[in-house]
Amino acid sequence: MWLFWLGGLLLLDHSRPAPAASAPALPPLLLAAWLAWAALALPCREVLLLPALALACRANPLLLRRAPLASWRAHTRARLRPALFAPALLGLALFLLIRAWAEPTNSYGFVKTAVLWLWLKSLPHYLHGMCQAFGPALLVLVALDGRRAWRRLAERQDLLAVAAGVAALGWLGGSDTERLLYWGAPLLLLAAGHSLEHNWRASRSAGRGGRALAWLAFLVLAQALGQRLAWLIPDHPGSEELVWPLLTPLSSTGRYLDLWSQHARPEVAVLSLAQYLVVMGLGIWGGRRLLRGAAGCSPAAGQGPGRAG
Repeated sequence: MWLFWLGGLLLLDHSRPAPAASAPALPPLLLAAWLAWAALALPCREVLLLPALALACRANPLLLRRAPLASWRAHTRARLRPALFAPALLGLALFLLIRAWAEPTNSYGFVKTAVLWLWLKSLPHYLHGMCQAFGPALLVLVALDGRRAWRRLAERQDLLAVAAGVAALGWLGGSDTERLLYWGAPLLLLAAGHSLEHNWRASRSAGRGGRALAWLAFLVLAQALGQRLAWLIPDHPGSEELVWPLLTPLSSTGRYLDLWSQHARPEVAVLSLAQYLVVMGLGIWGGRRLLRGAAGCSPAAGQGPGRAG
């Protein structure tokens, strides 16, 4: 699944039209590559429909600003091409064919399960799952550079569609919030890398390289704890002994379910989420203090040296 997922994201990157072109047709060879990818990917995993659907947004067909309805329609019609939906339709047809062939014998259903989790999942569970999926350092970096990250996504509505789909599946797709949200890791890593580059360059230009190193060391330590780099994953079900978390329960023999936002014991989940929020708050506060006074480099300004395209 991950090979196809990354392949789909790379195809999206290669499918971008030139900035001067409004919505040129997709080259035949690239369309053939998309059709071949869809024929192989969708029978593997249904979530791979997201990159195929995002292809329709390659020319930014949505106006992300206030405008008359007629302007929205004209903009969208000018930038949509029917051929862009061919990979998604092919993949969906193959997926439905396989589903009809292997007829399910239980009561599980996608729509019913999504509606169920719409009500069952809470915002604290979702936030905790996001913290566990990505770790505090990546979320701090993206939060510090949020406006710039949003502008990049607004300029790449195909990636914005993928990110929105992953975020929705993280809530509606089941109890494994971390696993579902982690599909968005390539996009988050890219945004965090741009943010780190900008913040490091801004702090160095302000003569605060030493403080930047201390702040970065804090983020690295927090990320290492959050990602359990020094601890094995306990077997299921693991011991019933209560292991208090330091971001995560630091044990290789504890209760396996305590590693999950939706299945952990309430006292473990609440304490873990509180610690994540405190650590992330300190990271954001330290990053803003680091950039304060650097000319044009404040995160609130959204401009400055080191801006990545």
